[in-house]
Amino acid sequence: MSFFASSAEYKARLREKVSNYFTKFLAETLADYEPLIVNLFFKEPGKGEVPIHQNWTFVDESQYTSVSIWMPLCDVNRHNGTLEVIPGSHTTLTPFRSPSIPWVFSGHEEDIKAKWMQPLTLKLGQIAILDDALLHYSGVNQSPEARPSIQLIMKPRAAQA
Repeated sequence: MSFFASSAEYKARLREKVSNYFTKFLAETLADYEPLIVNLFFKEPGKGEVPIHQNWTFVDESQYTSVSIWMPLCDVNRHNGTLEVIPGSHTTLTPFRSPSIPWVFSGHEEDIKAKWMQPLTLKLGQIAILDDALLHYSGVNQSPEARPSIQLIMKPRAAQA
């Protein structure tokens, strides 16, 4: 995941290129938003499970909503570790989220995955826009090919990060 890359130059180039690629889409869809974080993911075969979580609280959610744009760079499904979500969960869970806050559902992950997670089955070039408070997960890539994707975490321009 590019978020953990050590090169500031690499991150700046990635941010610029990805942001430029999405310029028209953002102008038409999220005109009052700006990228806060840009990530490039390469989920290698046999790897890449991302535990159930909500994204961090990036803005004051009593006034604003941050969102993530997720675009796979290939067709995705459960087999290659697509993103899975619990629809509506962004309206019912805690508004305060960070790596330092214990997760309320600890110990119940397998039940949650089996009963509630719904996979996003997207084709190359399709885009999902997710409220950052949405509960989501991504399973292991069980295919023989890497599963690349792009994520932009977007905040309203008027909101302080």
